[in-house]
Amino acid sequence: MAKGRITRLAQQLVPRPYFMVAILFETLESNGTTTRFSAVVDPKSGPLASFSISAADLARERAAGPAVAPRIPPGADFSAGRTLVFPSPASRYVVPRGYESHWLTGAAPAQ
Repeated sequence: MAKGRITRLAQQLVPRPYFMVAILFETLESNGTTTRFSAVVDPKSGPLASFSISAADLARERAAGPAVAPRIPPGADFSAGRTLVFPSPASRYVVPRGYESHWLTGAAPAQ
């Protein structure tokens, strides 16, 4: 079982409406052992693209338009690799049943 935290939950209305969820995975529990690890969204995962856009793509899109691109400090909990962006003009958003996201795992950052 992977455990982590939602580090940011936001709704943007203009210029393009979307919902954003930033996730920071911290530990992985398996066979009674807990191990620290990190994970980032796999940018090549196919099913992800049908429901969301990447935070990096959103930043590029915003930089090209009249809006100011988001400033993401290096190592921030909210980063392109840990953030799911769901385009939607609705006042609320429910992730579709069966939604899957694919993540690439690695060693936990040094503390």
